[in-house]
Formats: sequence, structure tokens, C-alpha cells
Amino acid sequence: MNGNLKLLFAASLWATIVAGAFWHYDVSYMRPVAAEPGAAIAHPGPSERPPLTSLSSTSGAASLVTPGVVTVINFWNPHCICSQDNEPVVKGLVREFASQKVQWITVAEYRRGKAGDAARIFMQRRLPQMPFVEDHGGALARRFGVYATPAAVIINRSGDLVYTGGYNAARFCHSLPTAWVRQALRAICRGGMPPHPSTPFYGCRIPQ
Repeated sequence: MNGNLKLLFAASLWATIVAGAFWHYDVSYMRPVAAEPGAAIAHPGPSERPPLTSLSSTSGAASLVTPGVVTVINFWNPHCICSQDNEPVVKGLVREFASQKVQWITVAEYRRGKAGDAARIFMQRRLPQMPFVEDHGGALARRFGVYATPAAVIINRSGDLVYTGGYNAARFCHSLPTAWVRQALRAICRGGMPPHPSTPFYGCRIPQ
């Protein structure tokens, strides 16, 4: 085998390895994340109250139950590629429902020992201004039955927890048929209930 053939073979082998690794990495985000053993599973619906009525954010207490206001808790992980892919979706939803009394709160998930890192990344991403809550170790997420990011919990104008789940199916969050959070918000703002009160989580497991 001459030098050119050796080089071509090496390049082909490297390309195959890279493509295989990318395929394995990407496919891992095409499947729902399995619930942790013993995880509390939320059962959203009429008269289901959230486990907490307020969160302690970097800008003070953030109320989750405000008469006449819909609250979306956006569970986000600054180091999760799925959360990063979902950021434009969150920005679009904030704009779409800005005039309909929908408030947003971001809960940042990260491993213990990373305090302050999430808030800095949140500012760098230029995400919409909203109360920001740090949830190192995922204890808060688990109280709401959330075990992967990106995810959302929605509390309606009456203070009922009516949606818990992913924003969309798989890693890329732009499929309209499975735009679950958008569908939920549209239904709630029309005075109804989400067509899907709970959906699977896709993305990155909540860190411990």
C-alpha cells in the first residue's frame, strides 16, 4: 500500500469513527429519559397543587401562584446540549405569550460545587429576563417530578399544576406536532386545559 492509499485509508477510518461517535451521541437524545428509581411522578390536572408556592430566586421571592397569571417554570441545564438547542424555543414562547399574563422562571440544574457558574452562563446566553433559581443537585426539580432537561412545569391562572414534561420530542425542539409546551400554553390562554398534561422528558438527566 503506497503512501497515498495509507493516508486515504487512515482518513476514511477516522471519518467512520467520528461519524459513529456522533451517531451514538445524537441517538442517545432521541429516546426519552427513563425515570429514576423511586422518582416522584407528577400527575398534573385540575385541583393538583404545586409542591411549592414560591421559589427563592436571585432577584428575590418568585411567586408560582398568582391569580390570573400563568407560570412557566423552565428547567434548564447550562451544560446540556439539549437545553442549549431549546433556548431559541424559550425565547420564541416568551415573545409569543408576552401579552397574555404568562410569567417565566428559570431553574438552573447543575452539579454540586458549580454555584455561580449557571447564572453567569445564563447572562451570556442573552436569554429573556426572568427570575433565576439555582438548583444544585436537582432537589427542586425532583420535587416537581422533573428528571431531565430541558423541561417545563406550568401552573395555570387558578394555581393548579396542569403540565409537567418536555418542550418537544427528541433533541431538536422545533417539531410543531410535538411542541407540547406551546400547545399547553395556547390551550391555557384560551381558558382550556393542555391537550397533554404530562409528556416524556428528552435530553440530559438532572445532575446530582
